Amino acid sequence: PGGLGQLAPLEWLDAAAVTGVIAANGYPADVRGGDPITGLEDADALPGVHVLHAGTALAHDADGDHLVAAGGRVLSVVGVGADLPAARAAAYAGVERIGLPGSHHRTDVALLAD
Repeated sequence: PGGLGQLAPLEWLDAAAVTGVIAANGYPADVRGGDPITGLEDADALPGVHVLHAGTALAHDADGDHLVAAGGRVLSVVGVGADLPAARAAAYAGVERIGLPGSHHRTDVALLAD
């Protein structure tokens, strides 16, 4: 059996959250993998920003391990704030810190939400 019963109870925040997805070069058709991902530490260090991995992998070379794109929807960047505009600003601040050659993301997530 699983161990969910051993986890602490969920805690809810009185806040808003917005998520922006960073997609790999070529998504949704011919996705190019292996492109290096940079800036994750910078994004994660921002207040209210959380980076979640989806299409990522570790690549190994003479310089060590490097995070690379390995799928279409590579990262989700969650911004949490007092309201939707603050959460949206946090999410996009995180997105802007992340480097992934040829990647793209929507710029209108939660733009019209109220």
